[in-house]
Amino acid sequence: MNLFNQAVSASNNFEMTKIFVTNEIVNQCAEYIFGQKFEDYIKGRLAGSAIEKRELTIYVSFWAYHSGCSTTNFTCGPWMWTNPEASPYSFDSREYKGVELREIHINIVQEMCNMVKARMQEFGFSNIRIINKINNLGYAEYEVITRW
Repeated sequence: MNLFNQAVSASNNFEMTKIFVTNEIVNQCAEYIFGQKFEDYIKGRLAGSAIEKRELTIYVSFWAYHSGCSTTNFTCGPWMWTNPEASPYSFDSREYKGVELREIHINIVQEMCNMVKARMQEFGFSNIRIINKINNLGYAEYEVITRW
């Protein structure tokens, strides 16, 4: 195999790894969102100010480790994914299976929000909006707002 073919093969393998990592994280979140724990979480949140305001906000976000801060993670409400192959609170947690998580975080957060929206629709809600916010470090901090 010549050098060009080696470069193409390596790039293709890296793209496949990014897709695999994205799917792995999204699928783990899907188990939560489409399971009983998420339903129980929503039922527990339907009280107090949510009932009064007729609005429920679910936060979906990404955070990459910085010294003195929390470990790299994806969150969806109370659910959290952290790199199982790295020590918590380490720069190593920013990369998983050779993929820099920051490079793929927006796709993952968007898909997580889409799943939350679909699940809320299964619960009978129809007025659901996804607010795409990026914090000052460039990380996705989205909100799924459900109104009734």
